[in-house]
Amino acid sequence: METKITVWSGKAQISGLSEPACADGQLLVMVHGLSQELSENPAIYTGDDHTLWIYFPHSCFVCDDLMEDYGIPGALILREFPFSFRGNTEALEPGEIICSLEKDRLRMELKNVSGREFQELCDLCLWVKLDSSEHCRELEDMLRQMDWRNEFAALTRTRYVERVMGPLPQLHADTHFRFLPLSPEVHLGDCVSNLSVERQKELWMVFFQDGISPVEFTYMADILAEGTPFPMFSWELSLRLALHEAGIRVEYPNHGGFQVWDGAGKRRLFNYENGTAAERLFLKLLFPAPAGQV
Repeated sequence: METKITVWSGKAQISGLSEPACADGQLLVMVHGLSQELSENPAIYTGDDHTLWIYFPHSCFVCDDLMEDYGIPGALILREFPFSFRGNTEALEPGEIICSLEKDRLRMELKNVSGREFQELCDLCLWVKLDSSEHCRELEDMLRQMDWRNEFAALTRTRYVERVMGPLPQLHADTHFRFLPLSPEVHLGDCVSNLSVERQKELWMVFFQDGISPVEFTYMADILAEGTPFPMFSWELSLRLALHEAGIRVEYPNHGGFQVWDGAGKRRLFNYENGTAAERLFLKLLFPAPAGQV
C-alpha cells in the first residue's frame, strides 16, 4: 500500500472520559450507531493478517462530523489494537482518519497519498487489525449477529465472549445467548421475539437434541400468554427448519390426533399444560389450539 501523508492534524480537549470496558464492545456500539445512521448493515471482510474490514458502501461522511461523533470511541479502540476510518475522499483517492488519546486531549489526523486536504470520506470502511485469528473470527461472528433494526446483539456464549464481554452489561445471566444491550430502553422480551431465524433455530435444536428449554422460551411463552404481537411466522419457520435438521417428524394417524417421532424412531411426548416453555411454544406453533398430551 502507498505511504499516506498527514494533511491535517488537530487536538480537542475532552473531559469526563471513563476507562473503556473493552475495545470489542466499543467497536460493536460504533458499528451499530453507524448502521442505524445509514439504515443498513455493513459488509464484513477478513484479511489473512488478522484484519477486519467493516464496509459501508455508498456512504459519505463529513470528516468533522465523523470525528465529532465517533472520534473518541475510535481512539478508545486504538488503545487496544490498530484501528482507523478509511474510504475515498471527494477527490476519489484513498483517505484515512486516525484518532488517538493524549491524556485529556483527542488527537485527530487526516491522511491521504497526494497530501491534498479533504473534507469528506465516502464508502466508509472501519479497518481493524487484531492480535490473532481467533480474535478476528470471534469479533467477526459478533458483528454478523448485529442488525441495525435491533437494539441488541445476541452473542454466542463462547469462552472468549464471556471473558472479553464480562465487564459489559447483559440482559440475563442464564439465557442461551448473551444479550448485549445497545440501547438503555431495550427489554429482553423484545430481544427474544426478534431474534433472527438462525438464532431461533439454534434454540430449537438445543431443545430437540439436549432436552433443555432455554430461558428464551420462557419469555416467548409469556409473550404468547399476554397476547403481545410478535413475528410468529419466523418462529414457525425456524421450528420447521429445526425439525428437518433434527430428523423429527410429525404424523397424523387416521384415527385422529398427531404423533411426534424423533430420528431414532422414538415417540416424543409433549404436554401443553404442564410441559416446559419450549413444549408450549412448539405445540402452539404447530397446532393453534392448546393441546393435551401426545
